[in-house]
Amino acid sequence: MSEDSAADLKKKLRQMGYSDKTAEEILKWYTPMFHKRMSFVKGIYVLIISVNKNITIRVGALRNITFKKGLYAYVGSAQNGIDKRLMRHFQGAKRKFWHVDYFLANTHTKALKAFYKEAEKHEECAVAREFRKKGFAVKKFGCSDCRCESHLFQFDHYGLLEDLCLKCGLIPYHLASESLHSETSEA
Repeated sequence: MSEDSAADLKKKLRQMGYSDKTAEEILKWYTPMFHKRMSFVKGIYVLIISVNKNITIRVGALRNITFKKGLYAYVGSAQNGIDKRLMRHFQGAKRKFWHVDYFLANTHTKALKAFYKEAEKHEECAVAREFRKKGFAVKKFGCSDCRCESHLFQFDHYGLLEDLCLKCGLIPYHLASESLHSETSEA
């Protein structure tokens, strides 16, 4: 990547709301082959979700859960490809299978961004434990296959959430629809 295209990409990332620190991390990892490779990568991810008003949602076997307006982080794993799993979350699942599917199906919730890292499934719980130290846990959410208190956490500030993701070794994920590379090359 040339210096000019890297600068253009960094500018685009800043326009998308990423901090300078996060933009630098993206530039280290971004290549045009990114999404092709991500189809096969096993890993864990953190999905950043906005709730625009207080809501109560029936979440499968957990029954009704009340969510306060705010910012949430869902910690998950994708052992059959990060791309497929995150596209499911961003595009909306046709069939509700996981707790997060019920959460994201509500019209007052929206998946905003995601962070990821190549990792085995057990690291999902390690990241969830780190998030529990800084965020408010939604009890029993997303952790029916482990002993964690939760895999969904509410946060007061995006900056704290972004820093925690980076501290845990996760990097920002970009949807193919964001087309960072093609937009900066047209500028």
